[in-house]
Amino acid sequence: MADSRVPLIQLLNAFLTSNPERKLLLEGVNEDKGTKVKVTVQLGEKPEIHPAGIDDLDFCSMLWSAGMLPARGHEEMQQFVIAFLDRPGNRPKALAIDTNLVYSRFVQNFFSQQYGRPFDRVPAFIVVGRGTNDEMHYKTSVMYRGMLDERYKRFIDAIVQDPDACMLLVNARDPVEVYERMDKASSRAGRLGLKGLLYFRELQKNYPVIVSKPAHMYYTKEMTSKSHDKNVAVEYPDAVYDSIIRHEVEFIRDNTNLDILFLTADKNNDESSETEGLAHYHVRPPTRWFQLNDAGVAVINARNVARLLVELMAYSPYVKISAPGGGKRPMHVAYAWTGKLPEENLDGRIQAWDGSHVVFYYVDT
Repeated sequence: MADSRVPLIQLLNAFLTSNPERKLLLEGVNEDKGTKVKVTVQLGEKPEIHPAGIDDLDFCSMLWSAGMLPARGHEEMQQFVIAFLDRPGNRPKALAIDTNLVYSRFVQNFFSQQYGRPFDRVPAFIVVGRGTNDEMHYKTSVMYRGMLDERYKRFIDAIVQDPDACMLLVNARDPVEVYERMDKASSRAGRLGLKGLLYFRELQKNYPVIVSKPAHMYYTKEMTSKSHDKNVAVEYPDAVYDSIIRHEVEFIRDNTNLDILFLTADKNNDESSETEGLAHYHVRPPTRWFQLNDAGVAVINARNVARLLVELMAYSPYVKISAPGGGKRPMHVAYAWTGKLPEENLDGRIQAWDGSHVVFYYVDT
């Protein structure tokens, strides 16, 4: 099939139109436990979403990133940010965000709710630190080869139960071949980094983004040379990246006339911001998803479900899409597979396997 940049939502629409009940089943794997997970989506007049086998906090995180669930204290946060943006003065406004808020598409979701077409009217610069970019790139290198043997075997045992998923991910069905090839595929941490880079590119495409790149001890010759000694990367703790990001925000504040507010989803990062004198706000991720089903069609619609599907592909190595009661054959989709090229990652390319051949779709950014 010729590559014509078909958006992912068209795949979902094809399943919905084949099923008069407008019901979707999205299935995957929890790689930590080697167990199956699924999300049942009912669209139509009384839309509902129900997960199974997924931790509540993980599911809340997916829904938040998909723009379907607000942060805790959303109205208070909204008022605080809007008051900052509306504060009079001659200094241009800027919102600086940490890595977690890139992963959660915070800026895109926030401004689309406030302004409709945010890239036409956004009243602030968006500041992202070089440390955020480095952190996401670091995560993209995490593959299954680093997983403990017992856990890896349990994970592969779950994968090989679905031969179509194996073909999608490693182009093989034989369990031995799958076991050997999957260790070169991106793990959940790796897919998180890939998703973050995709969302970062979306930010740069649609918003006035400033990447702060001051000198920092992390980037000195001594630090970088040690981090690649014998081609083995040093695992820096999250606190190091947090420190770098705050340093980069402080650099922008101290070396420009921007009026800057630092937003973080990390409690420790927020506390450190207070200590260091940064203007800041703690964006608290949601912890309960049950009110989602009360929101109805305003939230549970095909566009948002397509966003949720992207989040599921970051959580699980593959997602099997089916329409119970419909006549369409199930389709397996993945955002990461062995042999995928870097430019395909940044382009939002999704690989789909229908049981006989491959089709490509794209994340709509």
